[in-house]
Amino acid sequence: MPASTCPPKQLISDFQNEKQCRVKADDLPSLTCIKGISTSDSMPKEAKKRGRRAERKRKEEAEKGQPGPQVLAQAEEAGHFYSGHDGGEVGGEEDTQFYGLLNGEESEYFRKADEILELNQFGDGDERALFIANVWKEAYGKELKIANSQGCSRLLEKLILMSSPSQLKSLWRKFTGHFSNLAQHRFASHCCEMLFRRSVGIASKEMEDDYVDDTVTDEFFASMESLFLYMLSELEPRLKHLCTDRFASHIVRGLLLLLSGQTVSSSDSVQSRKKENIALSSDIAPILESAEKIPVPQSFHDAVGKILAATAGSMSTEEIRSMAVHQIGGPTLQVLMQLEMGRSSKGGRTKAASKEGTLLGKLTGTSTEDEKSGESDSSSFFNNLLYDPVGSHLAEKIMAYAPKKEFKKLHKAFFKGRMGSLVRNETAGFVIQRILERLEKHKLEEALGEILPQVKGLIERSQVAVVKTLIDCCAKQDVEASGIAEVC
Repeated sequence: MPASTCPPKQLISDFQNEKQCRVKADDLPSLTCIKGISTSDSMPKEAKKRGRRAERKRKEEAEKGQPGPQVLAQAEEAGHFYSGHDGGEVGGEEDTQFYGLLNGEESEYFRKADEILELNQFGDGDERALFIANVWKEAYGKELKIANSQGCSRLLEKLILMSSPSQLKSLWRKFTGHFSNLAQHRFASHCCEMLFRRSVGIASKEMEDDYVDDTVTDEFFASMESLFLYMLSELEPRLKHLCTDRFASHIVRGLLLLLSGQTVSSSDSVQSRKKENIALSSDIAPILESAEKIPVPQSFHDAVGKILAATAGSMSTEEIRSMAVHQIGGPTLQVLMQLEMGRSSKGGRTKAASKEGTLLGKLTGTSTEDEKSGESDSSSFFNNLLYDPVGSHLAEKIMAYAPKKEFKKLHKAFFKGRMGSLVRNETAGFVIQRILERLEKHKLEEALGEILPQVKGLIERSQVAVVKTLIDCCAKQDVEASGIAEVC
């Protein structure tokens, strides 16, 4: 049937009669009706290179088990590295599974639903809940398609924000087994991120004795805690690769913080820079944005400890260094080391982690093995990290979160007597600010003496942030800083 003969879809145009205008999934036309051709013909075809020679070359490469040039090019563009062995982890959407496309009628329906949710002109909470329930009915069986859709993935994020625990767990069941693929997709990754942020609060509430679960009558009942743990078991084998994936890395960062009981702010650097903010009314199931920690099951803390120990044990010093200056992997390593140092400060380091070494020890050369061997290779690398546009952010995290023992060791090895020269460098100056905030009174006085001759030059070059931090720290520690005004 040609597209012109297909009956037009009655979509939701006015919320007041949305119950009468509800679109049924069975009424939606098939791809055959939309395109006027067979479904197989309407599916997107592989983009082929030139002619028969290229086709023959691709077949030969496939028989040899080697990746084609398109795969390598995409992996290189995404910042991933081809391992060169069977099962090599090649990044980018080439690896992800194709779940099909929404047809025009379905896309239009979900676009209208998105507009209604955006307007949020519901009479009351029950009316809104009924509308959301009906949208979920229309989305049944199409959840993976919607998550991968450029135009409809935002709708799924909004639904996640406003859905009940039962509806969220239903989506978890649809996503289970596909999290690795979804995490590496440009649009589906944001849906996963929103699902995790929304669900961790439910996992926290399930710990309360008086919590009433609205899913206990479901045919397939599972706690949110068990759903998280099952998802982790799915992601763990590919976690190292996901840390440097351009789409999955922000999921890994946020997930690690959430499992540790830390909230992820909308303005937090762990989120994707390309993520669009989903603005909704404040009375709709708000996500926790406070800086306070939230209680999470002990199994979550254990899982984070296991991930940290496995990461530190499986990654060589060279891999950690490469990740430290990697534009995508660098922020993920920052979160890993932040959590590792936080657990170390509280005595939460596992025996496995102590035996295999830590990320901090391997990167800075402060581990016992490095001290005994007398090697200065790691020390030299950390020194160069201070001047690197990407690596300096990691150095900031280290100096801000390192346990007192490690902080003193690092300060003595890399910064004592060099504060004056380091502060002149704009990039290293950010690291110096974090150090000044943690120095004890007598060491702050020493740092003041080293930086004081450089204050006038810093102000002339508009590098006033370091000077301001120095003044604030001196005032807090009751250190005489009148010399700063004199040199100005």
